[in-house]
Amino acid sequence: MQPKISIIIPVYNMERYLRQCLDSCRTQTMCEIQIICVDDGSTDASPEILAEYANNDARMIVATQKNGGQAAARNTALPLVRGKYLIFVDSDDWIHAETCQRTFQLAEKNDADLCIFSSARPGIKSEKTKRGHNPHDNVRFFSDLTIKDKCREKLLTRNVSAWGKLIRTDFLRQHGFTFPQGLVFEDMPFHWNVIRSAGQILLTDDVLYYYRQRPGSTMTSRGRHHFDIIAIYDIIRNDLEKSGCYDDCRQPFIKDKLAVYRNHYREISPRLRPEMRQRILESLTGGEWEFLLNDPTMNQRHRRFYQELKRGFFSLQNIGWLAFAEFWRACEYHVLWPSRSLWEFNRFTKKVS
Repeated sequence: MQPKISIIIPVYNMERYLRQCLDSCRTQTMCEIQIICVDDGSTDASPEILAEYANNDARMIVATQKNGGQAAARNTALPLVRGKYLIFVDSDDWIHAETCQRTFQLAEKNDADLCIFSSARPGIKSEKTKRGHNPHDNVRFFSDLTIKDKCREKLLTRNVSAWGKLIRTDFLRQHGFTFPQGLVFEDMPFHWNVIRSAGQILLTDDVLYYYRQRPGSTMTSRGRHHFDIIAIYDIIRNDLEKSGCYDDCRQPFIKDKLAVYRNHYREISPRLRPEMRQRILESLTGGEWEFLLNDPTMNQRHRRFYQELKRGFFSLQNIGWLAFAEFWRACEYHVLWPSRSLWEFNRFTKKVS
């Protein structure tokens, strides 16, 4: 059976969530799928779970490698893709039962290179996902947009994750896009490259992907990996310059970069903020400072933050903003995450046990 869609799942020590992820993929209403799992050197029971599922479903293949990170695992899977389209799913997340069917129908009808669909955290109910919903409602179609059009539609900064997208395989191979290895936040250069190069792009409001935020994950921990965001934006800028697109998307690129740097400064451990400050200041070019200080569309909170960051001391407003972030993180760690974990166990784990 020739698969219509290949699902790529990088796996590293996800025994707690892996069955739910795999069940959501293998029970898709579209049967013509391929499930590619890459075990990235797991040391828990994930390899045994993968072997169990692969033995029971011929559509699933498992590749193994030494631990090299999520980017390396995804890159390992790309040559194994046999589907006309592919999607990425993280192994602690899951997808709607009709994700493959709906996105395939939309992409085929519009000859799309890319179909972007909506996502939600556990427990979010949406009328757009109920059975019987017309998959062609709530869809926007963009054909052969210039990079300026894509900037105006904010496509370059919309959901920069690799997941939440159906991508035409031959389009991806034609351009040779892969994920930068050895860095976290590797989704971002991949996203910018795919968006700027895609000719036909679909957006659907259907919630077809469900993601977790959990303690200990890359997105919620506070370590030195936050420094990688600076190298990530260097890669994005280099790719834009090589493709001749940078001048046309300079404004949204700088705005996005400054907003993200500010968020990472907030999220990183306070003991690492002096080093983060130095790295941010070293990474900003003269042109970016000129834009920051003089462009009338620049967010005033961001302008004030960087002016104070450069001076080396913050006003009460920014001190309060950082202090509230610390308070909120403590609430998440000690109250929200334990409560959410218990709720997920009661609400979702029983469904797949």
